[in-house]
Amino acid sequence: MHKYIFDGQVEMKRKFQPVITHENELTTIKDLISENPEGLNIKQISEFVYMNRNSVAKYLNMLMMSGQVELRQVGNSKLYYPSHRVPVSSILNFSSELVVFIDQHHDVVQVNNPFLEFAGISEDDIIDHGISELDIPVLNDPSIQRSIERVLEGTDVESEIVVKVSGVVTFFRVNLIPIVFDDGSNGAAVFLRDITDQKHVENALNESEERYRNIVETQTEFITRFLPDGTHIFVNEAYCRYFGKMREEIIGSKFRPKIPPEEMLRLKHHFAALTPQNPSASIEHRVFMSDGSERWQMWSDKAIFDRKGSLIEYQSVGRDTTENKKNEDAFQDIEQMFNILQASPFPTYVIDQDHRIIFWNRALEALSGIDAGSMLGTRQHWKVFYRTDRPCLSDLLVDNARDRIHEWYAGKYTESCLADEACEVVDYFPDLGDSGKWLRITSVPITGSSGESVGVRETLEDISENKGAEEKVKELENQFLQLTAFLEESVFTVDSCGFVTSWNNAMEELTGIAAKDMIGMGDYEYSIPFYKSRRPLLINLIFDSMDEMEKNGYTNIRKEGCVIVAESRINGQDGQNRILLARAAPLHDDRGRHFGAFESIRDITMERYNETILSQNEDKYKELAEMLPIGAYEMDKTGHIVWTNSKALDLFGYTENDLKSGINIYQLFMGEDRKKMIDELKSNEKSPEGGFRYTALKKDGTSFQIRVRSVPVISDGMIKGRRGIILT
Repeated sequence: MHKYIFDGQVEMKRKFQPVITHENELTTIKDLISENPEGLNIKQISEFVYMNRNSVAKYLNMLMMSGQVELRQVGNSKLYYPSHRVPVSSILNFSSELVVFIDQHHDVVQVNNPFLEFAGISEDDIIDHGISELDIPVLNDPSIQRSIERVLEGTDVESEIVVKVSGVVTFFRVNLIPIVFDDGSNGAAVFLRDITDQKHVENALNESEERYRNIVETQTEFITRFLPDGTHIFVNEAYCRYFGKMREEIIGSKFRPKIPPEEMLRLKHHFAALTPQNPSASIEHRVFMSDGSERWQMWSDKAIFDRKGSLIEYQSVGRDTTENKKNEDAFQDIEQMFNILQASPFPTYVIDQDHRIIFWNRALEALSGIDAGSMLGTRQHWKVFYRTDRPCLSDLLVDNARDRIHEWYAGKYTESCLADEACEVVDYFPDLGDSGKWLRITSVPITGSSGESVGVRETLEDISENKGAEEKVKELENQFLQLTAFLEESVFTVDSCGFVTSWNNAMEELTGIAAKDMIGMGDYEYSIPFYKSRRPLLINLIFDSMDEMEKNGYTNIRKEGCVIVAESRINGQDGQNRILLARAAPLHDDRGRHFGAFESIRDITMERYNETILSQNEDKYKELAEMLPIGAYEMDKTGHIVWTNSKALDLFGYTENDLKSGINIYQLFMGEDRKKMIDELKSNEKSPEGGFRYTALKKDGTSFQIRVRSVPVISDGMIKGRRGIILT
C-alpha cells in the first residue's frame, strides 16, 4: 500500500474539521521549528513550549504526516526540520490528466484546470460539493464511488471506465490513491486519462489479426495488405522470409523492393485500373533483391473500397516465378544463340552431352570445306583438325576430363580469360588451307537453367597473321615499359589474359611490392595490395558497362577519350580509409589489335577531404530544402536541372533516375512560358514577392499551374544559374 502526503492546501476554500483539539499548540510547534532551520530535538521543543515530551512527540508525528516537518538522525540525536516540499496545488495544472481531490466526506476539495475545461465548469461549481450531487459522468460512475471507500481505507485502485461525453463513447483509465491533508485527515486523489484513441487502435488490430491469423500464416505465397499511400498494415511470414526482413521492420513502413523504372510505370497503370467495378487484377514483374539479384514475381492484387467507393486498402498475394521465366528464357536463349552463331564470322560448332554435333555454322563450312548437312548428328568434328579419330578439346570438356587436356595439348593449353570455365588451345594444323593454319580454339561449356551441363561450344580463330605480329607486340611492350618505368604516377600493365607485364617504380613504392615479385602474376594478384583479396580492378573492367564497374565499388566513373577514369575506396596500409583515382585503357598494336591494358593509380584522399569541407554548407542547405513541403530546385545557366528536392520531383512526376539521366526546362515548359523562363534564367534579379505564374508540363504530358520564385546563382561575378521554389 502506498501513502501519498499532499501539503500546501492552504489555498483550498473548504474549512476542514481539525483532527486535534490543541490547534494553538500545533501551530506554536510548527512556527518554532520554522524559526530554527538548523533543527531542534524533542527536549528543546518541550522546554520551549512547556509541554511534556509525549505530547510534543504526538504533535510532531502529526506535522510529519502532513509533510510540514521532516525528521533527520544526526549522530545519536533526532532533529526536526521545516519541510521544503513544493505545494502540490502549484504543479497539478501542468498535468494533462484530469485530477480531483476528495475528502473523507466524498466532497471535492481540489481540481486542476484540465478537469475544469473538460467538465465545462468553474471552481465555484465543484469545490465543497459532494460528488453524488454533481452531474459529471466521470465522477458519477458507480465504480468510482465504490472505489473511493477502499482508497480512504488506504488501498490504491486502478480501473477503466466507459462514459458518454457529449454523446460520444469515451474510455478513461482511472487511478485512485490515498492522500493525507494538512490537518491529518484522509482523502482520495482521482486521476483520469482519456484512452479512447488507444482503445480504437487496439480493437482494430485485434479484428485485423483475428481475420487473417488462421489462414495467412500457413501460406507459402507472399501475402500483404497496404494502404493507398503504400504503408504496410499486414505481411505474412512468407513475405518477411522472402525479403529477409522482420515483420516489425515492414509493418507501418512504406517498404518496397527496388523495381526497374519501366516496371514501375506498368505497376502504376495496373493499380490505377483497379475500380469498384473491376477491383482485382494480376501482374508479373521484375524486382531487385537486397543482394542485387534480379527476381520475377507474379502478384494478384485486390483493391478494397468502402460503400461510397473510396479506396481503403489493397490486398495482394504473390509468388516467385523466376524459375519459370528462366526455363522460358533458356529456350529463347538457345535459339537466339544459334542465330547469332550462324551469322558469326568465327567458325563454330556445338556438341551435346553425347558428343553429337547439334550446330555447325557457315563460317566453319568455309574453313573446313565440310557442309553442315553431313556433320549434324554425327561425332566426326575431329575431321576439321586431324586425319584420324581422336579427342578434341570440346570432347574433354563434355566428359569433364580437364585433367587429361595436357595429354593431348601439352604446352598449348591455358584457361581462357574470355569466359568462365572456358579453355583455350593454340596449335598449328598443317592440313588446313594451302599451307596450314594457326588456330586459337576456345571451348565453353553450355549450362541449362538449373546449372546442369548440356553441351560445349567450340569456336575457332585463325591467328596465322597474328603469329607474325607477335614480335611487333613485344617491341611495343618494351617501349611502353621504358616510358612508364620512371613516371611519378603508379602504373602497371597486363596482357590480354590478365597477367602483369609491367610494374613501375612508383607502383613499387605505393604497394611495397617489387616488380620482380609481381610481373607474370595473374588471377587478380595485383589487387591484393589494395583490397587484401583477389578481385577485378578497373583495368579488368574497361570493356564492361558502368553498372558492372559500380558493382565492383567504383564511383564517379567517366570516359576521357578511350581512357576510363573512376574512384574507389580502400583501407590503406596505415589502416586509414583512402580514396584512389584510377585511369585505365586498352593497349593496341599499330594495326589496332588489342594486346593488353594499362592502369595508373593515384591517392586523392586529401583532395577529396578538402572538397568535402567546401561542400558542407551546400549539403546543409540541400538537407533543409529536402524537408520543405514545397518544391525546390537549382539549374545551371543552360537550363539543365542540377538538383531538386523530392517534392519538386513528385510535382512533375519525375524520379531520381530521371534527374540523373538529365532534365531540362525545355521539357517542363512550352510556348511563351518556356521563353519567359529562359528570360528569367538570364536575369540577375530575384523574382517578385509573389513569383511568376507558369503553365508547366508533367512527365506524362499533362499540364498544371505553378508559381515560381527564384534568385540568380552568381559566382565570380558571373550568373551560373538560378535556384528557387515552386508553389502550386
